[in-house]
Amino acid sequence: MYNNNGMNNQSKDFNMLMDDIATYLSKGACWHMRAANYSRKNLIRGFGRLHDCQSKEDFCDLLEFEKIVSDKLVHIPNVNMEMVAKAESYIMLDSNAFKMHFDIWEQNEKEFVECLNKAIDESRTIDIQIYKFLMCLAERVQNEIFRARLIKESFAFAGWNSHDISIKSMLIHEYFEKHENAKELNVNLG
Repeated sequence: MYNNNGMNNQSKDFNMLMDDIATYLSKGACWHMRAANYSRKNLIRGFGRLHDCQSKEDFCDLLEFEKIVSDKLVHIPNVNMEMVAKAESYIMLDSNAFKMHFDIWEQNEKEFVECLNKAIDESRTIDIQIYKFLMCLAERVQNEIFRARLIKESFAFAGWNSHDISIKSMLIHEYFEKHENAKELNVNLG
């Protein structure tokens, strides 16, 4: 059960899960920032605002997560910088890439939820504050997946019509103009 350093193997495995979560948050912040910048470049500013919001949320969660893990586990999460670098190299050059970005977005978040579910299960017996934080984080990420899927399905229903995309982008942009500190999109795009 204990390794040569006296560390419980369960603790070592849990610390590795904490590293993975920090990596997903850091990767998410970078990926969303790149998606935001390309959205603005492609004149779909509302999606730029939406991805800015998601990037900020991931970054703020990362800061809070690292503090809790450092305080409770005396462990500073190690971020896998290769995964972050891959997210930083993301490009969205045209309308086809915009369409595909929803699949990438959903896949990224689904992988993160799988990691969170493992950590939530183990954290119940390790630390209740970490458990509560991970539960809230999982709920936020699952809501993000739901919203991204709804937007994607709405665009698919309209045949990925550029006018529809433009109108919905405008609605999203206006929403974030009125609700600067919004943590999530709360507008019906249907």
